[in-house]
Amino acid sequence: MDAPTHDLQRLSLYPLILTQQRAPLVSASVPTLLSISHGIEDAVMQYRLRGAFFAGFQRLSAFMPQRNRFARLAALVGEVFVFAIPDVPVPTVPGVEFILLEPDAPLAEEWFIVFEHPAFTVSLFTRQTQQEDSAAIAFGRQRFYQGAMSFSPAMARAAADALWAALGRAPTTPRPAMSREPDAPYLTFFNTFSRDLEGRNRELAALYNTLQTRNAAVERLQAEVRQLLSRTAWEEAEQSLDNPRAEALRPQTLTILMTDIVGFTALSETTVPQQLVGDLNRYLDVLAATVYQKGGDVDKFLGDGMFALFQEPRAALRAAIAIQRRVDTFNAQQIAARRLAFATRLSLATGPCLVARVGSRARQEVTVLGDTVNTASRLQALATPGWVLLDEATAAQCDNPPQLTPTTLKIRGKRIPQSVYQLAPEDFGALLAQLR
Repeated sequence: MDAPTHDLQRLSLYPLILTQQRAPLVSASVPTLLSISHGIEDAVMQYRLRGAFFAGFQRLSAFMPQRNRFARLAALVGEVFVFAIPDVPVPTVPGVEFILLEPDAPLAEEWFIVFEHPAFTVSLFTRQTQQEDSAAIAFGRQRFYQGAMSFSPAMARAAADALWAALGRAPTTPRPAMSREPDAPYLTFFNTFSRDLEGRNRELAALYNTLQTRNAAVERLQAEVRQLLSRTAWEEAEQSLDNPRAEALRPQTLTILMTDIVGFTALSETTVPQQLVGDLNRYLDVLAATVYQKGGDVDKFLGDGMFALFQEPRAALRAAIAIQRRVDTFNAQQIAARRLAFATRLSLATGPCLVARVGSRARQEVTVLGDTVNTASRLQALATPGWVLLDEATAAQCDNPPQLTPTTLKIRGKRIPQSVYQLAPEDFGALLAQLR
């Protein structure tokens, strides 16, 4: 690695296109210049052209993502010179010599490539354009450059001679013979290609910004919708996206938890609506948070009631006890603040259920159906406020703890009385200890 010379720190290649290049200058962004640079490098590597390859990267950090590519280039070309400000440690890349620039060197503002070979002589000279917010985007992908690409041997020879002289060296590889300027159609093609590519890049950038805005809006909408659906409904919706023809009908054994507020209709007739809704939402938040904490899912809120489901009966029973305890604390705080207290009936029922998507063509919802759901709903209507009422199947799955008091109730829709179990608040602690 050569130490930078005084002449090198004053050298600029950009003026060459102003004095020798007849084609108009083109403005280009980083993606466009990357595409052009990679095209030059690929042409050199594909045909295994030997020669000195000069590349200006402005800063060494911009070179780092290209280090493996330039290692392959150096192995095929023989000699590669990379010019850059050393803003990161200088790497070791076989065949690549790094020429370090000072921050105020003109070449530090230029993106360039120079390569001479009888089969392919090319030079790319660009200079970063000044922008109002250039400090904020100095080395980001929003940079823009002005310059041109040339296939003129005279242009490449002039640039290479300037670089060799600034490095204090003579050319180390045979120089190709000078030939006439390439035909004008080549230059016309390149400039048309460059302008078209840049136009497409700008269109893609605008489209990307639009997509980002829309994606952010979709994410906000998704978050809102997610709050309106149960976890089960959300999972069913995701599955239907993967397989839209699949029927959302899955038999499962679940434990259903139902709650209801005693005398809510009378409360709604005598309470200011805003106060009632505020208290009700805080109450339901206590219930739902407990369900999720215990591993369950809230299927829906039924006015003042909650319909939740669990995979494990023991988890459902622990959640039921926790709900009644937390409601008791909630009510005590409400009474102290002279606000509404909600006496809560709660029931559990375990058995086969269908997780199904039901509704009209225009609107559907995922819910849980079956006799187990009906049983839980009817037991809830018979439960003592503050207690837990559960069916025989749930008690059996919890190993029939002695704290459960058996009784027989006539349940609407059942031909014969059903065996059910009651759990009083004073037995909550002992039962929890046994469930653990």
